[in-house]
Amino acid sequence: MGQWNSILHGDRGAMIAIAKVKSILIFILLCAFLSNVAGCTRKGGGFINWEPVGGELEKAEVMSLAFSQLESSLFVGTNQRGIWRYHEMNWMKLGDELDNASIFSLVEGGRGNLLYAAAGEAGVWRYQDDSWKNTAFPDAAYTLALDERGGRLYAASNREVWALEADAWRSWGKLPVMRIYSIYYWEDEDLLLAGTDDGLWACAGQIWIRYGEKLKGEKVRSLVGEGKGGFVYAGTEHDGIWRGHGQEWEKLTEKTFSSAVYCLYYEPLEGFLFAGTEYGVWVYEGNEWMDSSGSIKELDITSIAFDASDMRLWVGAFQDRGVWCGDTSRIAEVFAEREEKNR
Repeated sequence: MGQWNSILHGDRGAMIAIAKVKSILIFILLCAFLSNVAGCTRKGGGFINWEPVGGELEKAEVMSLAFSQLESSLFVGTNQRGIWRYHEMNWMKLGDELDNASIFSLVEGGRGNLLYAAAGEAGVWRYQDDSWKNTAFPDAAYTLALDERGGRLYAASNREVWALEADAWRSWGKLPVMRIYSIYYWEDEDLLLAGTDDGLWACAGQIWIRYGEKLKGEKVRSLVGEGKGGFVYAGTEHDGIWRGHGQEWEKLTEKTFSSAVYCLYYEPLEGFLFAGTEYGVWVYEGNEWMDSSGSIKELDITSIAFDASDMRLWVGAFQDRGVWCGDTSRIAEVFAEREEKNR
């Protein structure tokens, strides 16, 4: 019996030891699983926590955004819901003159003109002294660009670009295309660019020339530049994002995505490029892309604005999904962690 008791207690001890080992193994596997989940979440866009702004425009179709650092305000152009200001968590509608218009583009005006709006068939309007004023644009207006240093506003219809000088519009020439999607005044290069349904064009003395043969035939939906001596970024509808200067261009999204790119924003302090696509927001830090979309992964992002004081990124969406805001303060840290992990 004593021998039996010894064997029995020995087996029990072995069973306890085995149970402990199993518990440790389960704990290790669980930690590994959670670590992988966290890594996948971050890789899939968890490093920006996106929140809907809600309020008056919770279910609005947003077509354009502009952020004024001077006013600490976000301006939102909608599809037939007017133009709104968001300041200190409060919404305020800016008049009712453009309630039935589609606000395709907004730019901060400068020099006392708070805001300009391209409103399609309704033309171009200027918000000044708490009211909207029609600038008598001679065509339908779909995109805007501002040369604040030269005091000139540019606006484009489907095929022609115009400049507002001393309260009068002057043609800046027609392009041999069917549609102009975006215009961008590159201040440091003193160059006006137009993204069209047939590539990218540049204006040289009111004569438009092709800017980058590799983009010929591409639908260039969005444009942004780095600054003096830097690159221009071009977002296309079917072929991702390209980067170039003059006639030298390279594709930046060969192994990441080929989604339609509707809007771009370049943050000069950290050198981050934000891309609003048909599947959320991607971020580029000069070497690689990361998907920051998370909860906005299924949204068509139509417009981007940035609050440099709080490092907040604002985006507007189609599908009546309104305005969303994300904190970008951790982006540099996330890229550094990823680089360290990949070594």
